Amino acid sequence: MARRALIHVLALTALAACMCSCATPPPTHTTITLDDHVWTMELAIGEDAIKQGLMHRDHLAEGTGMLFVFPRPEPRQFWMAWCVMDIDLAFLDAFGRIVAVHRMTVEPSKGEQESEFAYLNRMPSYPSGVPVRFAAEFPAGTIDRVGMKRGDKFTLDVRTLLDRAQHTP
Repeated sequence: MARRALIHVLALTALAACMCSCATPPPTHTTITLDDHVWTMELAIGEDAIKQGLMHRDHLAEGTGMLFVFPRPEPRQFWMAWCVMDIDLAFLDAFGRIVAVHRMTVEPSKGEQESEFAYLNRMPSYPSGVPVRFAAEFPAGTIDRVGMKRGDKFTLDVRTLLDRAQHTP
């Protein structure tokens, strides 16, 4: 009887190990659409990814961007600290509807004699104005090229993305 129990325990342990090792990591990208425009968006989910954003990147290809997914609906604001390229920004509500758009421009680099505090304090902010669940960053010129405006609605997998944001530190 003890031997049979031991075999069951070992079999369950092996099954659990297989299930853990076979688990698919969460996706790093998603697709969003607005009318007939399609973008492959890198996901920024979790505090560290949201803080990093597109800092220090010097290129964002057409048809791509970064989608920030927030765990709670709150008013948000972005800035361009340590960013080296212009970026278009759209804040979205929980339904994917645009509530604000901004054309964010590169700010002068931090000066040698400038403190980090002074550098960050001179950054303009780009506010959502209302609580949002998403922010989408695109290559500069996207807003004007596609005619993106407040009230437009993106198609995206809202439920899956928000669920993931709830479970990512």
